[in-house]
Amino acid sequence: FNFLKTKTQNQKILYHDLDRGILIREFHEGKEIAYSEIKRKENLISLGKEIKKVHEIKIDNVAINNFKNLIENYRDILKNKIKNNWYLNQGFKIFDSLSYRKEQIIFSHNDLNRENILFNKKYFFIDWEYASGNSPYFDFASIISSYDFNDEEIGYLFYGYNKNFLLDKEKLKNWVKFTYFLDYIWRQCLVETTKHDEKSLRIMDLERNLDIFK
Repeated sequence: FNFLKTKTQNQKILYHDLDRGILIREFHEGKEIAYSEIKRKENLISLGKEIKKVHEIKIDNVAINNFKNLIENYRDILKNKIKNNWYLNQGFKIFDSLSYRKEQIIFSHNDLNRENILFNKKYFFIDWEYASGNSPYFDFASIISSYDFNDEEIGYLFYGYNKNFLLDKEKLKNWVKFTYFLDYIWRQCLVETTKHDEKSLRIMDLERNLDIFK
């Protein structure tokens, strides 16, 4: 947890227990930034810079999980459902097409949605439980799908991250597409491993939304 003590996010660790999965951090005052605010050029550039700081965190590859391992765990949980479920099948198919063989693996937050991005003079990212080694594209894809950024807004975001970054637009497009299916995969895992059912998790609503990809 030392990375949270650095200047990157400046979140002081008050207590942690690795064996029990407990992490208590210092409270940071902040608010969820409005759509109209985050889409401003200067705020997008600033957000890109903050993501860059996270991705530059040096980690021990042995000490941290890889995102691919998480997806394979989901696949194992859902192995009896995948064959007869188009949405699951398509989601894992998209992930498999995002080959990691030539991918740079960096430290990634992995859950940068609207609820986990706070703002108070600067950006703070919360809820780090899914953080792991991953493609740098995934954090961007999560934000883009959460805020529905257009091409110009995406350009400002990457300019803040690294103005010389060679953006693979097709790869980014596929990662964004995968984030929509990942939500569905995650909820189906909850159905299999908890007392939640498909109705309470609004599975049918998600399926209707994902039908646009058929």
